[in-house]
Amino acid sequence: MLVLSQRIEETIRIGDDIAITVVRIGNDYVLLGITAPSDVPVHRAEVYRSMKADGLRTFAPDCATDRPASPSEKAAHFCETALKLLDEVIGAEEFVGPLCRDRLRMARDKVAAAAAVLNQADTVEIPLTM
Repeated sequence: MLVLSQRIEETIRIGDDIAITVVRIGNDYVLLGITAPSDVPVHRAEVYRSMKADGLRTFAPDCATDRPASPSEKAAHFCETALKLLDEVIGAEEFVGPLCRDRLRMARDKVAAAAAVLNQADTVEIPLTM
């Protein structure tokens, strides 16, 4: 593992296409900005492990076919992941108040509706405003 030290607003380059910039440093965290091509999946390690455990694709080009995921596949994956995360947040009673929980349920309903439409059509336009 290569270990580097950087200051705020300094950037690390990985090849020609990936840049990692230190945006903010807190007491117990570092906020990073990552610039990468759209075909390069970028996930926190715990999200990546969860996606793999759940059998979800991370949407890098398919190694077997070299075919990137289609926009409808990406949208379906987004809906699937968003529903899972919303369910987890709604269930975290110690962190979410009743008003916030209601807004999250509304968002979950809209994402579920979008997922239902995506399952029926290849190209759709879904307004997700609340």
